[in-house]
Amino acid sequence: MVSAASDCATLKSGDNVVYSKYAGTEVTLGGEDHIILKEADCIGLMSGDDIGALKPLGDRVLVKLAEQAAKSKGGVILTALESDKPSVGVVTAVGPGRKEGEGEAASVKAVAMKVGDNVLFSQYAGVEFESPEGEQYIVVQEGDILAVLG
Repeated sequence: MVSAASDCATLKSGDNVVYSKYAGTEVTLGGEDHIILKEADCIGLMSGDDIGALKPLGDRVLVKLAEQAAKSKGGVILTALESDKPSVGVVTAVGPGRKEGEGEAASVKAVAMKVGDNVLFSQYAGVEFESPEGEQYIVVQEGDILAVLG
């Protein structure tokens, strides 16, 4: 939960944010543990425990991953080591877009994808999550999406 937000356009005190485990700096203030984050390190806002309800921030996109293939196209059964992590899925939420410019000239460039689009994204992009029901999700930036599939 955000305890203080300085100079942030999208975050305010009390917001529950999701961030990458590699982001921020851990500090202890008044005997309480905190993490200092840049606004850009915040992936999205959540109101509960279900990652499927995440509201992405900036130009981020929440994608529900396609099922991982258990067999190759030729019928060979794949072990976990042989099969690649899926890099396709369905967009379930999009952020408002990327801020461009500063001050009064600032604008927001909307994300080109929409909910329901099937997308292909860079294999090693994003931050992965699992819902309480075991569904796999990933949050990627718009620039990591390689194609919208037909």
